[in-house]
Amino acid sequence: MNETLKPPIKLALAYAPNAVREASLHLFTFDARWAGIVIEAKEPMIAGMKLAWWYDALSKPVEQRPKGEPLLAGLAGIAHADQREVLTQQLLSLLDAWRDVIAVGPEDELALHLAFAARGRALFGGYHALMRSDAATLHAASELGAIWSQLESGISVELHDVRRQMNVFLPKCRDRSLRPLSILSRSAMLRGLAGEQWRVRSIFSVLRLFFHAMTGR
Repeated sequence: MNETLKPPIKLALAYAPNAVREASLHLFTFDARWAGIVIEAKEPMIAGMKLAWWYDALSKPVEQRPKGEPLLAGLAGIAHADQREVLTQQLLSLLDAWRDVIAVGPEDELALHLAFAARGRALFGGYHALMRSDAATLHAASELGAIWSQLESGISVELHDVRRQMNVFLPKCRDRSLRPLSILSRSAMLRGLAGEQWRVRSIFSVLRLFFHAMTGR
């Protein structure tokens, strides 16, 4: 399933605790699925039909959900019922965020910024919920998600402001259990700072990212 995920996400999930790695994989795969749908969707109506299908499927009890959908099958296979329920709720929250992204026209730059920020908050907040992390770190994790989503989606941002926000929120997510979120945040920031020179600087950036993944520094 993780063949659909970008390398930084695969790296990040490798550092997720075993207890939540499977659920986290489903969460990020679902997000990647919707990122692909939004990129490829030429007709908002088609995306709307897919939204309706997923809302309906996720709102049903596990045993009544459609068969043959790999992500739903993976969700049903999660052993702990409470974790399965938390993941279902986080997928629905993420679906709400992608609904808002789809509803925004590309010409409305401010609304697009807000919609992608909400998507990032839902994704990183979803991981935080799966971890059952301290509520004190939820705001920092969610704001890192907003920054990551805007950088990852290619929206124009002021990198000076992004760096300042990163310096505020990253230190609050130093707990080992939240390492996947800091890996993703740093990865997006490195790409943003490198700009068009990302490929030239990729070896240094990858090494720097692996160092952070292993040490948290």
